[in-house]
Amino acid sequence: MKLRLQKWLSWITALWVIGGTLGLITLSAIGERTPFTAALLFLPASLWMIPALLLGLAAIFIRPKLLIPLALQACWFFGIHLSPQWNPRFDRSPEPALTLVSFNRGGTLEQGLEDFVTAEGVDIILLQEANHLMHKYMRLFPDYSGELVDEFLILSKHPIVEKELIYLQTERRGLPCAGRFVVRWQDTDVVIYNVHMPTPRFALSHWWDPAVRKITYLPDPATYWKERFSLLDQLMERVAAEEGPVILGGDFNMVPRGALYRKVARQFQDFHRVGGGGHAYSYPGNALDPMGRLGPWLRLDYLFASAHWDIVHFQTEAPRKTEHLAVLGRARFFPQKPLNED
Repeated sequence: MKLRLQKWLSWITALWVIGGTLGLITLSAIGERTPFTAALLFLPASLWMIPALLLGLAAIFIRPKLLIPLALQACWFFGIHLSPQWNPRFDRSPEPALTLVSFNRGGTLEQGLEDFVTAEGVDIILLQEANHLMHKYMRLFPDYSGELVDEFLILSKHPIVEKELIYLQTERRGLPCAGRFVVRWQDTDVVIYNVHMPTPRFALSHWWDPAVRKITYLPDPATYWKERFSLLDQLMERVAAEEGPVILGGDFNMVPRGALYRKVARQFQDFHRVGGGGHAYSYPGNALDPMGRLGPWLRLDYLFASAHWDIVHFQTEAPRKTEHLAVLGRARFFPQKPLNED
């Protein structure tokens, strides 16, 4: 009987270690190109290790040596597949550096951003879902000037010399997806895109919520993800035409293991990948939301930079009672460095 159990457990473990690993790699490669794989990408990553945990518990009593391949798979998953950053950079040089914060303030339940901004000496704050809230944030940050276009608010200690709403088009409608601002910093005009891509909430809940499927004006999941690729392609085409230093920040509503993320990361430096540590999860941060009681488990908020910049630091703020957590990045500018230099 024990030999039979050992044989079956060995086969199941081999199937999971090989098939599960290949499946996760394939899932990441396909990304958001199908509604089903997109929904899987937005699940908490640790759920994928539940089969390994159960097999490991069984192996302890039936065949302990099976713990070795399961442990190796777990090391690959948490240490490589999820792409944690092991060597965060900390800015210790006296050379001037530009410090930015991006924060989607939707769902905020209490103040607290000002403490984070003050402690870090932030130059520029990018806020999404800030419609009609410019005066409120100007009172919170009296040392900053501000400009608002649609939901996109920028607060800056340096002159804001241009502002523009980036309106992108799908087959069904047009959407305001970013605010473009030009800030004059160190005698250099820095182009800053404050980005908020459409939420995938309804496309994801379409799978389990019959009420969402009855809302006729919402696109079906396949249409939604097709539109998301189109919108991002349009935005990347627009940003690629910029000739000077560029920084993008905001709520991109994408995960770093997906195809949407790779489209941006091919053109721009990811602040977290260069200067951050850990996983930089920024959602959900709301301690009162059942989804967030175990802490954030998705990375939706990003800062990206063109090749003009040397990224020296990135961090996510400590969890507080807010839907998203703010992200902070610091970078130095090299005027002699061309935009598309390898």
